[in-house]
Amino acid sequence: RYSSGMYVRLAFAVAAYLEPDILIVDEVLAVGDAEFQKKALGKMKEVSNQEGRTVLFVSHNMSAIQNLCERLVYLSNGTVKEIAGTTTVINSYLSSKRQSKDDIGAMTERTGNGDLKFTGGYIKQINSDVLNTVDTFSDVVIELRFQVSHPVKSSWVRIDIGINNLLGDRVGWLSSDTLAFNPDLMAGTINFYIKNLPFAPGTYTCNLFCEINNEVADWVTEVMEFSVTEKDYYNTGRSIISNQGDVLLNYKVAQ
Repeated sequence: RYSSGMYVRLAFAVAAYLEPDILIVDEVLAVGDAEFQKKALGKMKEVSNQEGRTVLFVSHNMSAIQNLCERLVYLSNGTVKEIAGTTTVINSYLSSKRQSKDDIGAMTERTGNGDLKFTGGYIKQINSDVLNTVDTFSDVVIELRFQVSHPVKSSWVRIDIGINNLLGDRVGWLSSDTLAFNPDLMAGTINFYIKNLPFAPGTYTCNLFCEINNEVADWVTEVMEFSVTEKDYYNTGRSIISNQGDVLLNYKVAQ
């Protein structure tokens, strides 16, 4: 018997082989491994660019959409909200998602048994009172606030922060488990410290995750939006070129 992922792979292979004038691809990148996703994107580019056929690509993967499409249709609850160029529609879509996630504690789109619930958080530079705006290569702290619904006997607690760019690509990950730190559930807050934050100027969001005794307690995505602003870290007076990646490197050039 085929798994759901294998069915999608087979359907995509058959559809691409039949060479239709219009190839409709619905969330094909939501299944399969990275190698299949790479091949699927490559085939769609080939069909569109080299063979001159139309590809109708349905997806929530912003990176793939930006990489593949020139024009988008933004659908919400069965209604067409916007038809425009790729950048315009992606910005509208991301903006609408951010507006509904300002209050982490009130969010209903979350996963977990509720033993712990994230209620808020921020990022700021060390020795600064400005919240959610930091400089490139600055030392920062991310503070998370949470509450527990009832006394929980815990042998191990894991709290993670996944940091994503606005397209949803993961650019960084922090975990109490990696540092063998067992958080105190009664503390109500936890701080993650980062030295020389290496992110390029831009806007980022966080995914917050908590696991208690190997069970997911809370998991919320795309919250705590923050901005990284440019600083002349290299002392050259030159601006950092945009769209060359989300991570800046501390490097030198010599001969």
